Amino acid sequence: MEKKEKSNKIIASVQIAILFSLFCSCSLFALNREVNFEQLPLKKALEKAQKNGKMLFVDCYTSWCGPCFWMKNNVFNNDSVADFYNSKFICIKVDMEKEEGPLLAKKYKITSYPSMLYLNEKGEVLHRTAGSVPPQKFIENGEDAMDPQKQLVTHSKLFADNPADAKIAYSYFKMLENLNLLHDSLIIKYFSRVPQKEILSLYNWKILYAYSGYYTKEFKYLLANRPAFSKAFGADSVESKINNVFREVLFDDYRNNRINHRKKIIAEFRGLKTKDCQRIIAKSESKLVTLPNATIEHAMEIKDPVLGMLNVSTNQGAWFKFVPGHDTTLTFDLVPEDSLDDYDFSLYECNSEDCVDKLKLSKAGAVRSCYSYCTSKSGVTGLSEYTQTQSVGIGPGPAYAASIRIKAGRTYYLYVYAYYPSVTGFTIYLYNMWPKRKPVVMQNILFESNKSILLKESFPEVDKLVLRLQKSTQMKIEVRGHTDNMGDRTKNQMLSEERAKAVVDYMVSKGIAKDRLFYKGFGCEKPITNNATEAGRKKNRRVEFVMVMN
Repeated sequence: MEKKEKSNKIIASVQIAILFSLFCSCSLFALNREVNFEQLPLKKALEKAQKNGKMLFVDCYTSWCGPCFWMKNNVFNNDSVADFYNSKFICIKVDMEKEEGPLLAKKYKITSYPSMLYLNEKGEVLHRTAGSVPPQKFIENGEDAMDPQKQLVTHSKLFADNPADAKIAYSYFKMLENLNLLHDSLIIKYFSRVPQKEILSLYNWKILYAYSGYYTKEFKYLLANRPAFSKAFGADSVESKINNVFREVLFDDYRNNRINHRKKIIAEFRGLKTKDCQRIIAKSESKLVTLPNATIEHAMEIKDPVLGMLNVSTNQGAWFKFVPGHDTTLTFDLVPEDSLDDYDFSLYECNSEDCVDKLKLSKAGAVRSCYSYCTSKSGVTGLSEYTQTQSVGIGPGPAYAASIRIKAGRTYYLYVYAYYPSVTGFTIYLYNMWPKRKPVVMQNILFESNKSILLKESFPEVDKLVLRLQKSTQMKIEVRGHTDNMGDRTKNQMLSEERAKAVVDYMVSKGIAKDRLFYKGFGCEKPITNNATEAGRKKNRRVEFVMVMN
């Protein structure tokens, strides 16, 4: 009897162990679903896609591409992504430098990595994207690929059938820009078909403003008809475009030592009499001093939420390194001291022993980058939670690339480069890297209606903060402005930033060192209560401060 009971117990224990093992295996499997990339050549993959009534998804990558690795480690292994792509597509990966890769790169005109192709059963491109994107955006790209109204091929055909329709062209160019597929040659070709008199129309102006440079016929037309453009689209917008274009060509001449051409450009620019003309000319002749110990081998280690005031060389740029102490979503602001300055950046994840050597040879493979200059943000750039664009190209464009999830113990490198010369420098504000501190709402901070002029009734409250800063000499703070949700969001954001700056300017006038004070405007993005009532909106219209270092 005892033997039988003992035997039963052993059997039961074995069964439990097997069930537990199966449970663990199933749990592990459930937590690690990933896109099923089949090991098939393109021809066989197309045949399978046709047999299964599905489209073919092709991930075009290279072995050295940083964003390709990021997609592999952060997107292709996402449960929702795996479920969607495995159910909707036959999926393959192709190294563009091996086996049939070079032929496919030539056939499909692959020029950047990663590139994503969505093909029908004939191997024809219905949709395509480029660059790394977060999981939800990657799913949306797949949904667009399956929707005939959103497929790139549909918009390409619409543009081809209506090559002179400015609204269609603008929409198409913006789509290509968002997919990292827009090239200058397409803009030049478009305007070559546009009669000059039609350049002075809303959507042609939008295309001109966003994409056209000094040597284009449409920019020459703008200069010849400046009063008409100013009347139609605003003198400030026209002047901003002129300044940006001349700044770019002046700096290009300076860097390439084109002395005679530069003199000609300066004379032409002065004749246009823009408000910032002399400042731009002067800045285009500035020489930068390289930051000490800011080469990639000796990158400056970031140990503080605020780095300021720094400067970089136009020839070398500056490298920064940080290792986060906890998993977080990284956002940051890179703020020029002078709004005419243009700083670009790239962010890299670098954990292998030879990664520094690889970055020295090639700066390709950034997980985030932004090379544009955004006039509405006065040259400020960085990473933001409010965009999904992970790589922003050269020229006028968005100020921010998308925020990124970073992990504790991993090493990240930030490369900052001055596209236009500057001697005034920049400050970097990194968020979420350090323990969060609760913002303190400042009471009785009042401004003139819809303006950033600080009323004298506000002085006693600000003076209290000044006294605190005088006593705590190591304390640094960030002043934050907020609005309610009434009115234009962009104007609200600008007003909130101007009001925060007004508080900072007042404290500077009271003797607080400028390098201890920072400011940021959030507009209506961070309400503390409901905006449905006037009482709620009044609470949301506030100024607060938070300690960034103590």
